[in-house]
Formats: sequence, structure tokens, C-alpha cells
Amino acid sequence: MVSKKIKNILYILFIIIFLISIFYIINYFINVEKSKKNIEEIRQIMNSNTSNNNEETKKIIEEQAETINYKIENLKKIQEENSEIIAWINIEGTEINYPILQSDNNEYYLTKNYKKQYDANGSIFLDCRYDLEKPSDNFLIYGHNNNNGLMFDNLLAYEDKNYYENHPTINLTTIEEDAVYKIISVFKSEVYEKSEDNKFVYYNYIDFENDEQYYSYIENCIKNSLYKIEDNINYKEKLLTLSTCEYSKKNGRFVVVAIKTK
Repeated sequence: MVSKKIKNILYILFIIIFLISIFYIINYFINVEKSKKNIEEIRQIMNSNTSNNNEETKKIIEEQAETINYKIENLKKIQEENSEIIAWINIEGTEINYPILQSDNNEYYLTKNYKKQYDANGSIFLDCRYDLEKPSDNFLIYGHNNNNGLMFDNLLAYEDKNYYENHPTINLTTIEEDAVYKIISVFKSEVYEKSEDNKFVYYNYIDFENDEQYYSYIENCIKNSLYKIEDNINYKEKLLTLSTCEYSKKNGRFVVVAIKTK
């Protein structure tokens, strides 16, 4: 039989483990709420419009609308806080409405927010290989899927074709333009071992060596799509690829690919 002393030790260990678990759960929800607050602050700056202005100010803004894009101007204001904020992504009618950051590596913003503070939810970020000066051909953008409504959690809703039909476009704002991208493919993939051949490694395509490689990329995206998307594709336009984790298999990924509209 187990002695009374051992029982007491086990009981104490149970209490300690229970209290530690409670601490981590509480800390998790505190961090999620903190992340949401930070995001809401920057959204208010980016999404500011004429709703709080008087009628005279609204009239002036409307007259200047053809020459001034206020989303671009707001993005420039945001960049004053962090120059690594290089764009803004928004999918209307969803929670995907975030700044896009870029570091010199693909690890930094996995655990940092746009203020460069530690945040387990990380940020939405552009692949470090993308050349903004050139610029590159394919905006390859990453974000966490932590099942808490933040970052790219909503991306997995595109597994349902009805959801795609209600949200077929993605808005991407840079300091050069406010562009709309039409979704052409939704598929599941994974991070492959280097030794695996004959795999469509979507995350290796930032620039295309030639037209053949560009068309091949699009064809692979369409072939692997979870459902057929009827649309005329504007070939030769810039691409946008969104990638997040998908947990049905080891190192799984969920990918949404879109092409810039004319």
C-alpha cells in the first residue's frame, strides 16, 4: 500500500501542477486580449475615414479622392512607428485586416508584433526573400493559425467554397498602390523534406525565372485546388500567396493564391 507520506507528496504535486496550469491558461488569455488591443489600435489608424469629420472636411476629401488614396497615406503614418511595416492586407468581411511586416529572416515576426514586442501570436509577414526594390513576382505572406481568431486563423474558412464565393478578393495596400487580388486557388500542402522530389513546393516561388515557370506555378495551384474556381485569369499579373499552418498532417499548410486584377 502507498504510505501516507507518499500520498501527501503526490497530493502536493497535483496542487502545484494544477496551479501552474491555471497560471498558463490565464496568461494565455491575457496575451490574446493584449494582442487584440494592439491590433485594434493600428487598425483604427489604417482604417480611419471621413466618418468623424464635419461636412466641409468631407467635401474637401471627396474632391481630392481621385488624387489622394487615404489608405496609402495612413500606411505611411504607420510606417513611422516601424519601417518594417511594408504593406497592409484586408479581406473584407473577415478578421484578416493586418499590417504586413518584413524582416531579414523568416523567424523574427513569428513571435513579435508590429511594435517589435514579444507576442506569441506573432505578425503577418512577407517572406524575407521578396525584393521590395525590384519588386519580386509573388507576395508570399505567412501568419500563425493558433485557433484564437487572430492572424491567419480565418484563412482556413476558405476550405468551404461558399466562404470563397462570399470573400473572393484580397486587398493589398502598399505605399505605391491599393490593389485588389482575385483568388484563383485554395489548397492544402506541407513543408517537404529537401530529399523529396516531384513535389509542388509552393513556398520556393518568389520570383519566376521565365514565363514557363510562372505558368507552371499557376497550373499547379489550380490543379491542387480544393475546388474549381471559375474565372478568367489575368496572366502576367503579380501574385499573392497566403500561407498558414494546417493540422490534419505533420507540417501541414493551408494556402490561398490570388492574382492581381487589372
